[in-house]
Amino acid sequence: MNFYEEERQVKKEMVLEALVDILDTEEEFTEDTVLEVIEEWDSLAKLYLVAFAKKECGVVLTANDIKKFETIKDICNALGE
Repeated sequence: MNFYEEERQVKKEMVLEALVDILDTEEEFTEDTVLEVIEEWDSLAKLYLVAFAKKECGVVLTANDIKKFETIKDICNALGE
């Protein structure tokens, strides 16, 4: 694994951990988890995600960005750039 792949893996794990906290759930998520099937994926969770993205990843997410997210992988990709 090269440096770029390793850094991306660390960020993915950080995002997955943050999502468990944001969604306040014990559910296990994978990159393929579809957001709309997660009961806790509501407007408050989306606001927490926006705050997390800016504070921890330096990424500013817009409402349009959030609307485009279909899976956990979409979030990881957006925050990993």
